[in-house]
Amino acid sequence: MVTTALIGGVVSSHFDSELVKELKIQVVKIYAMREQSLLIGIRNQDGDIYRAVGANSTGEFFSVLKNLSQFDLFNEQGAMSISGGRYQAILIYKGPVTALSKSRFKVLVPIPMVL
Repeated sequence: MVTTALIGGVVSSHFDSELVKELKIQVVKIYAMREQSLLIGIRNQDGDIYRAVGANSTGEFFSVLKNLSQFDLFNEQGAMSISGGRYQAILIYKGPVTALSKSRFKVLVPIPMVL
């Protein structure tokens, strides 16, 4: 079974509600993620991992990765690594950011230069 949990204290991303709704995965508390053998971390616009997605088999793992690609999420680690590390894949959004993060004060929209 594929499950997901928010990581407490980290701001979620602007596309998060769509992600959970479209993937139809079971939402659990973060402590329940320990039961999953393969984890995917998803970064927010600040670069912090805010969500964990877990799978019990390599088939589920690769299926979830394929489904997450529809959200313009890309594996920052490049090639897939099933061994080692806390997360076997860490995904980051490569599209334009449409929301401001509450955790840091950054300008996320380009400001036109006046010459």
